Amino acid sequence: MDILSEIERAFNEKKLCKESVENLKKWITKPEFKEYREAIEEKVKQNAWEELDDCFYKIIEFGTGGRRGSRGIGPNRINLRTIGESAQGLADYIHEIGSPSKGVVIAYDTRHGSLEFAREVAQILAANNIPAFFYPSPRSTPQLSFSIRYLHTQAGCMISASHNPPSDNGIKVSWADGGQVLPPHDQGIIKRVQKVTRINRIPFDQATRDGKIKLLDKTIDTAYLNCLQSLSLSDSRRAKIAYTPLHGVGNTNVVPLLSSLNFNLVTVQEQMVPDPDFSSVKNRLPNPELPAAMEKVTQLADLSKASVAMASDPDADRLGATVPCPEFVNPSRWLFLTGNQIGILILDHVLRQMTLKNILPEQPVLIKTIVTTEMLDALCKEYNVEVIKDLLVGFKYIAEVTESLPPEKTVIFTTEESHGYNRGTFVRDKDSAPAALHLAELASELAEKNKTIYQHLNDLYRKYGYYSEVTRSIYYPGKSGLETMLSIMSALRKNPPKTIGPYSVHHVIDRTVNEIRDISTGEIIGRIHQHCGNVLTFTFNASGKNRITVRPSGTEPKIKFYSQLWQAVSDTITDEDLETVKTSLNTQANTLIEAISNPGSH
Repeated sequence: MDILSEIERAFNEKKLCKESVENLKKWITKPEFKEYREAIEEKVKQNAWEELDDCFYKIIEFGTGGRRGSRGIGPNRINLRTIGESAQGLADYIHEIGSPSKGVVIAYDTRHGSLEFAREVAQILAANNIPAFFYPSPRSTPQLSFSIRYLHTQAGCMISASHNPPSDNGIKVSWADGGQVLPPHDQGIIKRVQKVTRINRIPFDQATRDGKIKLLDKTIDTAYLNCLQSLSLSDSRRAKIAYTPLHGVGNTNVVPLLSSLNFNLVTVQEQMVPDPDFSSVKNRLPNPELPAAMEKVTQLADLSKASVAMASDPDADRLGATVPCPEFVNPSRWLFLTGNQIGILILDHVLRQMTLKNILPEQPVLIKTIVTTEMLDALCKEYNVEVIKDLLVGFKYIAEVTESLPPEKTVIFTTEESHGYNRGTFVRDKDSAPAALHLAELASELAEKNKTIYQHLNDLYRKYGYYSEVTRSIYYPGKSGLETMLSIMSALRKNPPKTIGPYSVHHVIDRTVNEIRDISTGEIIGRIHQHCGNVLTFTFNASGKNRITVRPSGTEPKIKFYSQLWQAVSDTITDEDLETVKTSLNTQANTLIEAISNPGSH
């Protein structure tokens, strides 16, 4: 078979785009790609043109979480070549800005290929005379962030695909502040990646003997744990806590923290074992944002009469939770908490405990993203906490603001709705460990009063009103999916709807230009002084409490829709009647997503 002729034929039959053909020819003819030729030939024999088109039509870009996707062949897949180009491009960029001697920390999770990819990154950095600080066993993404700051390196690389399916992997690049790489460095790195023609590498063992790869010992583990322990705000240990790392690395941060502070901890034993296939997780999707991923730990919590069940994702930066509730709420008697609800509970706990202990700083600051609940603002108003909230989705933007704050201001909590939280500034990324600590403390404090987290959350709603926050992802896989996503965003931007469902749109915030426009007049009524991004927010009142936000994911083929509605409730309303309010408002929030995701409805 003449493979090049077959590719030309597929192009003429419009089964491959021009970019795919160019990349396929390169990967077939150039010697640096020779290890992939056999796999490409096999796909050509199978006439797998749609798959080849998706594998080769572009180079994976850096998104909100770095570079991640399905493992496989081609520039649009994660493999030793694309990981190697990422490492070489990073090395070239570090030399370009003149700081190679500071080095790079490398960590990895328990996924397929993670160790192999991490060793490849280390070999390449070492060959480019950049010291590689290498963890010899899996660690968490937040510990990578901590390590960068602890060792004062220029950057860090985390091999992980976070909460993606077992088929995926990737590389997250963090910068010297410990936050994930931001403009202009992200674009600087990718430009260097695109120019890579030759990858330099030294065999791992040789580079280790030569001191170019430095294996990290337990010293940083201890330092990180000590910092986590310092965040504790309560001595109460009354509650039983159920936890699972979902086969990931949570046993390197969450478990040591809760165990060292003597919490009554029970764990899902089968999920404590590293497993890149996530075999015991429902649907094999290890994402604590999904109730199905919490199934095993909730069952354990129910059997052991725990006050809260918690799970972290495979790289242990996100945290999910379920809590006991009445049967009229859920027949299982367990309630899945949204990321916003967890953030509300943690912030309330932190503010109350710091106030009781008289340790609330003089100028406290909360930092959150644009799609995170406005209920946090209500709590902050009561405690005179400044809120910084116009940030694009991604903890790297929170890290940037944290780094730039004047010394008189103190960050007390940072959060995003997608189950990301942090306290302290020694980690500049989301971290499941502090979140788990404070939920465990809250559960214990409440257990001493014979109250549940569910009851406490309802008390907060009675005080601040009920905020309905509904998030839905709609997937658009493959090359055609990307075109559909871009088309949807373009249509909403060019012809913004004046009504969505039963609501009239008050104004639209377009984050590509950071302008706020009055929907009725088209006039600019305000601007946002933060990073630009492909995000649209439609508000239904001036307060911003009622709104819907539309955002394409930076790392997955999906558009996320975030709907928020608010309603005041009586401070004497019963739990049963409050559930009626929740159901009604949640239904309305879902209706808004249905309306805006269906272009023909507005």
